[in-house]
Amino acid sequence: MTIKLPNWPPERLVREAVLAWNLRHPGKEFSATSPWPDLCAAVHRFLRHQHSVYDQTLDALAGYDAEVRDELAEAIYQLARAQYPWLRSETDPRPFPKALAVPDLLFDKRSYALSEVHTRISHLESALRDLQHKTGVWDQVHQLRAELSELRQIAREEFKALTQTVPQSYAHSTTYVRRKERAYYYGGLALPESYTCYAGFRCSACDMAVMQTKRAVPVGQGRRWLVFSCGCTSYAVAPAPAGYRLEPVTAAFWAQLRLEHEQDAESGLA
Repeated sequence: MTIKLPNWPPERLVREAVLAWNLRHPGKEFSATSPWPDLCAAVHRFLRHQHSVYDQTLDALAGYDAEVRDELAEAIYQLARAQYPWLRSETDPRPFPKALAVPDLLFDKRSYALSEVHTRISHLESALRDLQHKTGVWDQVHQLRAELSELRQIAREEFKALTQTVPQSYAHSTTYVRRKERAYYYGGLALPESYTCYAGFRCSACDMAVMQTKRAVPVGQGRRWLVFSCGCTSYAVAPAPAGYRLEPVTAAFWAQLRLEHEQDAESGLA
């Protein structure tokens, strides 16, 4: 029997083990700051049930066999200790090495966030499979199913948004970001003065000049867009396909852009 455990850094392994536990045990949740012996045990349970053939092997037996169960659990436990030297209940390894930073560019951030949504979807599906065999957990199952349905819809819409190309019949694709900083930014990144030029008008809200990038700049996922920014608003537009022109960005357009976003924010759509 071959058992292959995930090659994950400590922070991710503990984070996903905590998520798996919490979905199955409402009211008894762990966190990243819980006592280490509890978290260590949760990680071992997570590896045993979600990343090995432990459950499948026991289910395949003709009857309950405590000896086989204990031998299999011990084998997985020892394998985990060998693969993760830090996974010892007697020694708290925290703080863990810093995890990889969240990407800076807007569409890279969105792609990263989508991967996090899919991670939670996977955990919800696994938890629901386990809970379907238990009694007295209908309310919990109902809540998890509702969250799963919502996340699947979010994932579908975000995947479509991230993978669609600008169609030939549609001259531009945009994104809008409302910020508090009185500075030229897009997607959390500063726009250097040498990259921008005056767009020809000022923002009526912050009274700062609206600047535009001299050429399309990277916004993540291989995309390069033109960016406009003032002290309170940022706007990016995909270059128009051949044969089409972008809608001019004017003072009136800028004011309308802000108005539409504020209306969306009030209605919960932003």
